[in-house]
Amino acid sequence: MPNVCINCGRKIGTFCMESPFELCKGQVLCAKCAGAVRHKIGNLYGSKSEGEFKASKNEILSKCKLSYTDLTVDAIEQKIDEIYRNDVRPQIERTRNRSIDAENANIQAQAELKRQMEEQAALKKLAECQLLTTGYDFSGYKITKYIGVISGEVVLGTGFLSEFSASFSDLFGAESSAFADKLETAKDAAIKKLTLKSAEKGGNAIIGVDFDYITFASNMIGVVANGTSVVIERLEDKLE
Repeated sequence: MPNVCINCGRKIGTFCMESPFELCKGQVLCAKCAGAVRHKIGNLYGSKSEGEFKASKNEILSKCKLSYTDLTVDAIEQKIDEIYRNDVRPQIERTRNRSIDAENANIQAQAELKRQMEEQAALKKLAECQLLTTGYDFSGYKITKYIGVISGEVVLGTGFLSEFSASFSDLFGAESSAFADKLETAKDAAIKKLTLKSAEKGGNAIIGVDFDYITFASNMIGVVANGTSVVIERLEDKLE
């Protein structure tokens, strides 16, 4: 049975060269009546928001009222509403949910980064407050817990020893002072690593601190600071 165009009443045969534009509830527009509205309605599927869809819908219906019967306009509006319910709204909601998920993930990432930075700052502060001794106790303090042996290592770069050898003839000159300064800098860096490890393990002091110097191939030298991380308390605080 042939379809009938809801607008002009034209019968649309099965073997019609141009397919009709299907609306709702079996209603159709012939190819001639469908005209540009077919393309405009098709563009609705790409709407990015509810506001964009509604604006396009109003524009389509305004133009349709100039060219189509009221019955046709109603059918076209039903078709547009169906597209919104079945396709556009779910698509907008999926996009919104992805945006919310991405925003939540970003908030969580920022919170985690802030937590890590605060944790690092707290550890750095604890590391700076560490007490150190080459001995095995502190006057006025009691060791309440032995945490374990720790170490901090620093390696001086390639060419360090060759530079030193080249200036060895001037042991008491500026070059030997520069060498000592480099070793002192390396020792300070090794101590910073040592105190940071103690803070990470929950210690507030380090006993038995000593240094080892290790030479490697390619003119490299390592400075290692060793010690035992402990927890200490003031004796007077303990009495209180």
